Amino acid sequence: MVRIYKLVKRSNRIIYFETSLVTLVLTILLWKQIDHHWTFMLITFPLFEIIFIRTFFRIAFMRYIITILFSIIYGLIVYFIGRYIQPDGISVSVVFAFLTYFYSLLLHKDHFDYIKNSDVVKVEYE
Repeated sequence: MVRIYKLVKRSNRIIYFETSLVTLVLTILLWKQIDHHWTFMLITFPLFEIIFIRTFFRIAFMRYIITILFSIIYGLIVYFIGRYIQPDGISVSVVFAFLTYFYSLLLHKDHFDYIKNSDVVKVEYE
């Protein structure tokens, strides 16, 4: 009887999307500020991406800070979109902003649950 233990990994797509987005914005801002050739972005983008992902996955405290900051950013984006659609009312925009904030936290929770207690699947052969 052979037993095989396999960890079931969950999705980290939102984390990779956010790190790529921040890295792209930082690279473009740095490129505009320094005024170098566009190939400068080809070097700095992967470098920033590696640094940002390593920081997120290796330093536990930074995970929570980055998660809260991105959730606030998503909430603010939805708030301003709501204010643009309905400029005379504020309550609908605030409600949707809070819903977006908590939904973003829920999406990040999947990654934090995997870190704390990953699923183990036992496969037995005879």
